[in-house]
Amino acid sequence: MTRVAEYASFEALLDAEGPSQVNPEATREEQLAHIRRIYPPDKERLGCLAIGIELVD
Repeated sequence: MTRVAEYASFEALLDAEGPSQVNPEATREEQLAHIRRIYPPDKERLGCLAIGIELVD
């Protein structure tokens, strides 16, 4: 793990990290829809984390 960043919402996370860094195969709107199908608003209000990872040998 290289870093952890906390955001107030999924929108803030995607704005700061960039949708292509989260899922390069989906648009920002698609990603928000997919994430919100899994995590309802009451869970999103708890905050969102972006976790950086790096493959090591």
